Amino acid sequence: MNSILRHHTETLPPLETQKIFAQNRIDYEPILRSRLNDGEWVVAEDYKGTGIAWGMTFGVPKEELEKINKGLLKEDLALCMIGERFTSGIERDHLHEQCNGWENNKKIHELLAQEKGWVVVDSNGSIEQVHGRIKEAILENLQK
Repeated sequence: MNSILRHHTETLPPLETQKIFAQNRIDYEPILRSRLNDGEWVVAEDYKGTGIAWGMTFGVPKEELEKINKGLLKEDLALCMIGERFTSGIERDHLHEQCNGWENNKKIHELLAQEKGWVVVDSNGSIEQVHGRIKEAILENLQK
């Protein structure tokens, strides 16, 4: 995984890359289920939705991406952070940082958020403002 994402030692077609990422999620799922059954709260930056969005950005059909991610746990709450791209957090040498499809990826995330009911959070503003928006979205979800 790391060699694909950060070191580019393997160059595979986009669908094959996404199959590896999906298999990684599938392989981790028993551990994830165990942690959840033990009462842990798990916050994941990237999971099935992000994988589908990035796969689409690289040209893989959504139907194919949904098929290879089928059966994975559905999150209790999915937040989609939308705003201007932060350049301070760029990971040099990361596969997605080398991509010229950032604007397209943002549009895909927005479309998937609407389609899948993800909670969209404005990620622009101070750390305190964004934190407040995330906290509000979580609290609102807990009340449901």
